[in-house]
Amino acid sequence: MKREIKFNQSRIAELEAPEKGRVLYWDTKVTNLAVRVTPTGHKSFVVIMWKDGGNKFVTIGRFPSMTVKQAQEEAQKVTADLHKGIDPNKKEEIAEVKKTTLEQCLNAYIDSRDNQRFSENTRKSYRAILENWLSDWKAKPLGDITTNMVNKRFNEISKKYPVAGNNTFRLVRALFNFARDEWEDKDGNPVFPFNPTRKLSHAKKWHKEQRRQGVLKNYELKPWFNALELFEQTRTTQGGVQPTTIADYLRFVLMTGLRRREASNLEWSNVDFKGRTITIEQTKNRQTHILPITDYVYQLLEKRYQNRSNDFVFEGRGGVSLQEPKKAVERIRALSDLYFTIHDLRRTFISVAESLELSPYAIKRMVNHKIPEQDVTGGYIIWEVERLREPLQRVNDKILKLAEIKETAQVVSLETARKVK
Repeated sequence: MKREIKFNQSRIAELEAPEKGRVLYWDTKVTNLAVRVTPTGHKSFVVIMWKDGGNKFVTIGRFPSMTVKQAQEEAQKVTADLHKGIDPNKKEEIAEVKKTTLEQCLNAYIDSRDNQRFSENTRKSYRAILENWLSDWKAKPLGDITTNMVNKRFNEISKKYPVAGNNTFRLVRALFNFARDEWEDKDGNPVFPFNPTRKLSHAKKWHKEQRRQGVLKNYELKPWFNALELFEQTRTTQGGVQPTTIADYLRFVLMTGLRRREASNLEWSNVDFKGRTITIEQTKNRQTHILPITDYVYQLLEKRYQNRSNDFVFEGRGGVSLQEPKKAVERIRALSDLYFTIHDLRRTFISVAESLELSPYAIKRMVNHKIPEQDVTGGYIIWEVERLREPLQRVNDKILKLAEIKETAQVVSLETARKVK
């Protein structure tokens, strides 16, 4: 039987807790308003209304924090919303969604992509952008980020670092596009329909970026290799890393054409001395990359294997892989009087390969560039790792020749080594 009482503060305060279950007491004044009493003595105001073939149940507040008068007024609003087809529970959910901060949106964006879409390096770079350039925005709700804020911060960053300005707000643009599609109301409308970066495109404020073209020129290879030898003679470690490790790492990148992270994260378990191959599992294009080991690289890896200290070919400080050796690279630049980046070594490898007039498909395979789907001819070519051994060896031989490194001095070919043995 329906329990009805006249709601007032003293009457509700006197209601006793049931021994078990929850008990409802209905207000005689306001339709659909009840107070729910639990065995622990908690009392909550609720609105219960029959709608669309079922009861709609909405908790509106706890007694005595919410007074009877407040509950009656709120119950009338909730009932009106329900008659209009507005679910107050959904309104609360939307209200919570609107509190989503920029950092929470980034986390949701990253979590929505599996490891095949975003590598660990990509995840780190996105979080670094937020930390370095937008740290004071991390706790801001998305709806509080305005067009004027975007324009101002974009201009501030771009004064000294135009590329960083582009990268930062490309990420912000991606996050708002993600938020628009991720969170919707009951009618399918986006909770965050507005992207505050849109005026950057409308006003054509994005900075033009020149594709980097840095390479070591042919005549620069000799002083570069010489600088590595001088650097190795340094007795002090570089950030806890032996100079030889850094020098070998740079030689390895140049002679394999690998990306810097692909090389630095290489583990001994992915080096096959017997088959003379290395396997890179985590790559930029998400395709496993198997590369032959040339004579020079074999000697380098064999030397490092005999002196290994952890699972990584190029061990870093604390048992992890080598982190980007920025200060060491600066020192080698000074020793060689050459400016270069680690990625320039990869471009140098490609430049030498092209100078040998190797097949474009062979070069793409050696450096693990994805062949476009529209390239019908490329799609018919099946590349086995052995087909790359001869062109890769030719690239290495050419680099050594340009650097005036004699086989009998710094590298001995495997064929020669076998004859000696």
